[in-house]
Amino acid sequence: MATHTSQSQQGSPGPDRHAGRKSVPYSDALKAGMWVAIIVFVLSAIMTRGRQFAEQGLSAVLELGLPLLYAAIAFIAFSGIALLMNWVVSRKDSQESIDGPVLD
Repeated sequence: MATHTSQSQQGSPGPDRHAGRKSVPYSDALKAGMWVAIIVFVLSAIMTRGRQFAEQGLSAVLELGLPLLYAAIAFIAFSGIALLMNWVVSRKDSQESIDGPVLD
């Protein structure tokens, strides 16, 4: 662990966390879901309340129920699919390949 912190302090990238694996940590899937939710929230807020933002300013932020719902649905859907796909890939990583006949 000390080697990783000393490498990151020098500015060089640390060791690859995903070396030898096809799957990624589950926290990375949740982070990606959060980014998708933020993007969906901003875009849906602009599309549904854009004119209201222009007229009322920041007081229109209190009326963002529908964009918030869209963002929550996007987070749940994207994270759920990413976690499911990651689980499937991680199961394939843990299975041993069979070189010989299955039934003897």
